[in-house]
Amino acid sequence: MNKFMGLTVAAMLAASSGNAIAAQRYISFDGFCDFLSGAKADAAMSVAVHNLTTDCGDTHNAVDVGVEATIPGMGKFLVFGDNDRDAENGTYTGITEYIAIQLPLKTGNSWLLYQTTDGATISYSNSGTYTVTNRVPAAARTKLPATFQVRSKLMPPR
Repeated sequence: MNKFMGLTVAAMLAASSGNAIAAQRYISFDGFCDFLSGAKADAAMSVAVHNLTTDCGDTHNAVDVGVEATIPGMGKFLVFGDNDRDAENGTYTGITEYIAIQLPLKTGNSWLLYQTTDGATISYSNSGTYTVTNRVPAAARTKLPATFQVRSKLMPPR
């Protein structure tokens, strides 16, 4: 299944850009079961599969498109959009998630999760560090994804 997803991402990248496809990378959220697999399409866009099936036990993955952005006071990030899905009920929750991956892509850097239900009010939800590899990450010790709904109104640590 992971080879299929990787090939799907590669095909999407090839269709979206005349540039050479960068090597596929895996970004695992340290301490959580989910991960991103994808590659850079061009200087401004990346495409990834948000894998929730391999170790989390969900039945669906998400295809995410990411853009480079600067978060004021925090630096450069690769920000992916994702729609939240309730794995237990098999329905979408109406929550849009923004997963911000600190650049450069380097093991030990940070990720941040923000969520919105209306597109206007965006709330911080979760954060941590990530690991970058060139293969599917080792199984996590938890079945809890990084995108688990914390639904916190907290601001990210500074």
